[in-house]
Amino acid sequence: IRDFPASLKILEKCRPVYKTLKGWDKNTFGLKDKSQLPEEAWEFIKTVEEETGVPVVMLSTGPERSEYIWLK
Repeated sequence: IRDFPASLKILEKCRPVYKTLKGWDKNTFGLKDKSQLPEEAWEFIKTVEEETGVPVVMLSTGPERSEYIWLK
């Protein structure tokens, strides 16, 4: 299924589908430019976009409001 079921009878029969993705060793905390992101981070972003059907346009790189990267 692609949408969260409204029926509990359907939901209890659902089983998760897990995908394993590569992680990255580079620290991304505080990055300001998308060109600084490691390739594995781009693969993660691409997977999120494909699975949700929604483009990722901004990425947080820290807890502060100013710590983000515009991707698109």
